[in-house]
Amino acid sequence: NHPPDPENKVGSYSHQIIQRLPVKLDIKKAVVKNTYIEYKEKSNITQKIGKVELWGSSATISNITNLKGKIAKNNLMVVDMQSRLLNKVPVYATWTFYLGNKDGKFHIKGRTGGGDVRLLNPLTIPMGPVELTSGYINSLEFDLTGTNYNMSGTLKLLYDDLHVALLEKNHHSDEFNKRKVTSLLANIKIKNKNPEKDEAPRITQVNYQRNIHASIFNLAWKSLFTGVQETIGAPH
Repeated sequence: NHPPDPENKVGSYSHQIIQRLPVKLDIKKAVVKNTYIEYKEKSNITQKIGKVELWGSSATISNITNLKGKIAKNNLMVVDMQSRLLNKVPVYATWTFYLGNKDGKFHIKGRTGGGDVRLLNPLTIPMGPVELTSGYINSLEFDLTGTNYNMSGTLKLLYDDLHVALLEKNHHSDEFNKRKVTSLLANIKIKNKNPEKDEAPRITQVNYQRNIHASIFNLAWKSLFTGVQETIGAPH
């Protein structure tokens, strides 16, 4: 028999923790205003840290409860939020948590506004490693369902005139430089726009397996990031 893994975070989603509280909890609605949220992650590839920063975050949270009678009537805890990614790109999302669900089920549906793709380089360079050299994001829409072990759903990223530089480690320093050897790009086809001329927008199917040692924010972020990489044709 293997000893239990103390770092295993299965069962640690917020709606699961609420159910285990030793006190009764029943809040009809809570409001959060103008909050800063930060999620940091160190890439195994680059050994650099990328920070997902959400500025000016506001949220309305409804049906925060662990009362079985209340859950029997309504088992959905809903978080409607709006924020600014990296203090630049508007983000709107609805998180729906299924109270009492044995699989830890939750759902995220949302969208972002547009902006110059270079705004995202503080994320893509340390996490990619990819540098976005030019282009414009028109919108990003996502509809994802998560459980204790995975997240799946759809992602639609609309963009124009995208150009990227793939980065490789400089063996003489800790920095990453643009790849100069064209053969490294032979099997990579970056898709410069979505939709293509006279074609329907590409919609990416996301299916991401959770790292059980990481948080719900890691699962959501990595699912989105992987879907974006898939859409543009970048390696991941």
